[in-house]
Parts: sequence; C-alpha cells; structure tokens
Amino acid sequence: MNITLHPRRIPEISNLPMQVEQWPYRHVLQRDFLQADFYAALCAEFERIKSAGCVEAYSRTRFCRFDNYDCYNYCIPPDVKSPLAWVWSPALRDQISDLFGVPLTQDVVASLHHHLPGSQSGWIHNDYVTYPFQNRRLPNGMNPYFLRRNQVVSDADLEMELVYRRMRSIVLIYYLNNPVWEPGDGGETGLFLSESDTEAAVLAAPHNNSLLAFEISPDSYHAFRSNLRHERNSLILWYHTHTEEKIARHGNQPPIF
Repeated sequence: MNITLHPRRIPEISNLPMQVEQWPYRHVLQRDFLQADFYAALCAEFERIKSAGCVEAYSRTRFCRFDNYDCYNYCIPPDVKSPLAWVWSPALRDQISDLFGVPLTQDVVASLHHHLPGSQSGWIHNDYVTYPFQNRRLPNGMNPYFLRRNQVVSDADLEMELVYRRMRSIVLIYYLNNPVWEPGDGGETGLFLSESDTEAAVLAAPHNNSLLAFEISPDSYHAFRSNLRHERNSLILWYHTHTEEKIARHGNQPPIF
C-alpha cells in the first residue's frame, strides 16, 4: 500500500502531496520539491562553493575528494549562515519522520556532492550502518555530524559517552544546480533488489529541484550511475534512529559499524 502525505506548512517546500512507493523498497520521488525562489538561493550557494575549485586532500571550505568514491564532497558546517542552514531544520526532519512513519533522532549528516562529467558508477550498497556523534546540539535541538575525515572513534570514547552511535535511517538526495537532464545523460541513482543485480529496478534521474528519499534497511540497495555528459550535483541528508530501535524494525539484522 502506498502512503500519501500532504506536506506540513514549511515555507521552503512546495505544497504538492508526497507519496511513499513500496517497491523495490520504501521511497519517494518528488519533482518540484522546493519553492522556486528558495531553490534558486540554494543553487547560488552551491555555485559559490564550487567556484573555489575542488581539491584532492581534505578541506573544510572546499569540495574535496570522497574516499573510495568518484565524487567531491563538501560537508555543510554546523554554523553555516547561508540558505544551506535549512538542512538543520527540525520541521523538515519532522515532516520526513511523519512521511515514512519512522522515529528520527536529532542527529543528522548533511553534505553537498559534486560529480565531474564521466565520473565512475558507484558500487551497490545499502547504507545500513551506524555513525558516531557528539552531543553538540544547535540552538534548535538538531545535532550535526561532527567527525572529520579519517578521525577514529575509540572504544574509550564510546565508554565515556564522549561519542555515541546512531543508525542511518532515512536518506534524502536532492538534485540541484545541474544542466537540464535528458535520457542518455546518466547520473541517475539506481534502486536495486539486491547487491548482485546488474540492472536497477528504479532509476531516479537527477532532475533539478527533485527529491529522492528512501528508508534505509538491509535491503535498500542503491548506487550512483555514471554521468556520461554533464556534471551531477546534489544535496544529501542522512537522518538517524536509535540503533536498538532500527535493528528491531528490520528483523534484528546487525548493522555495519
């Protein structure tokens, strides 16, 4: 059974109803997700960050090479003052929680992804993993991911509760600042029935101002498909759930730590 939800009154989001599809697993494909003026503001900020260029080493201020993935990543800072601060919105988190019927914590990871033309396809994976957080909440209660690349979390940190783990629960992939997409361009996100499949069950094209959201589970297999002609840009949000609750929800299958 598909579930349709009319959005809450969040000024940045269009008033179009959103529907959760059930196959190959629970997901939403939504065109015209944001209001046009706010979409334009996000694109301008994306372009401003990209104009500084991409670097191969870790950087807090520029797009930098993603480990083991043919992509450049910009981790959105917790104190961002631009329209990107919207990613820390509790109202957005609550709307996504309502839509999927999944309880979400305040913990969130937010980043921008930039694929150069001809980037290699990604591997098929399910994102059924835990992530480490510190309790460094923003004034609105949201708690952004804090770790830098290659920073190691020790057992002692966990035991002293300096760091805690939450499970990835719902991911939002929002496509923005791209050339107009046409069939054959590539750059889609494929949803797969298994990690051994060669063909995607669903291909989500990177249409500007469109959203792909799905519930993360042991079966939420997905992968980036090579963008053959143009760059491909997106904003990614990972929302989280208490580990015990998430494992119980999906048949006690343990996550990857």
